[in-house]
Amino acid sequence: MHGEKTWESFPYLKQLPTSKEDNNGKEAYTGWKSRSPKTPRLASFHFEPRYVIREYVHVVNGAKARILRGSSHKHKRNESAWPRKKQRLTNTDEQDVADEPSTNNDTHAPLTVADLKQFKLPNNYWTLHELCEDEGVCFTSCSLTSITGEVHVEKAVFFTVDSASGANSRTFVLDKLVAHAAVSTINGTTKLQEEAHEMHICKGAVASNDDYLQSILTEHLQRQANKKSRIVYSTRCHARSIKEAMPYVISKCLRKALHNRQSRLKRRQKTLTRPCLMVSRKLKIYKLKDKRLDAKLSVLSQTLKKAKKESAEIVEEVLAEKMKSLSPKQQLAVRHCFQASKRKSSREMLYD
Repeated sequence: MHGEKTWESFPYLKQLPTSKEDNNGKEAYTGWKSRSPKTPRLASFHFEPRYVIREYVHVVNGAKARILRGSSHKHKRNESAWPRKKQRLTNTDEQDVADEPSTNNDTHAPLTVADLKQFKLPNNYWTLHELCEDEGVCFTSCSLTSITGEVHVEKAVFFTVDSASGANSRTFVLDKLVAHAAVSTINGTTKLQEEAHEMHICKGAVASNDDYLQSILTEHLQRQANKKSRIVYSTRCHARSIKEAMPYVISKCLRKALHNRQSRLKRRQKTLTRPCLMVSRKLKIYKLKDKRLDAKLSVLSQTLKKAKKESAEIVEEVLAEKMKSLSPKQQLAVRHCFQASKRKSSREMLYD
């Protein structure tokens, strides 16, 4: 179907959506015809309903929303047919929600000393103490040194209650503050107590002996060492360890420095008490060198004997056959050399 067509040839144009200015499809067809070429070649199936786009389809949150062609965005859309897009919460929104005063009835009352006294401990190794000066309680875990009979506090968790700031907690490990936080609920105190119970204590650098340490430590090492319950720790140690029964990294370095100092003093003491130690050590080194040289000499002598034996086994015929490639003068010189090697010298020595 070619050639120029009239309005009646395309009945589907009447079904096209029109704008506010066009009251009927004929005016739309007139405008379209003025913009089209003078000799158009169109097929009627271009205007079939299945090829005419009458609305735009958008997918919002998995639901389809349809908009008619030519419709103005200023028109109020159908809220029931148009799915609402989910708003994404931001950090500022969460902070605003958290800052808003809660209107629910499940707000927690401030912690009191009576609530802390009724707190359930993780195990029987922890004990409860009430503070004398401040309003609060303290949970401690102690250890006993069987040799000296001394009792030392390994871990301690303090809970102080203040009317202005509320309840605060401080966790100490080997007299060092490792954590502090504000607490508002019993669940928070339980969590802090469990974290303190799961902390691994640093085992220190070495076991201390006062007289021995004073004799071997230098001034630099004395400034780094700190003695607690017959164990030497580093002054920079955080009192906690990553693994159980293992020292902290800084205490490991201090232990290595102490061992190096101890071994250096032992070597120095040996040289002072036995002056001949260095001489005997040198003799041992020289003897070891002699043994190595003797072993090399024996190997070389065996290879030399083997080479001499192989050269003596060469038959005269083989030698003559090999000498055929030489000139007569060279053959004569080789024969003289062999004869001279068999003859003894005046000093009764063989020519090698």
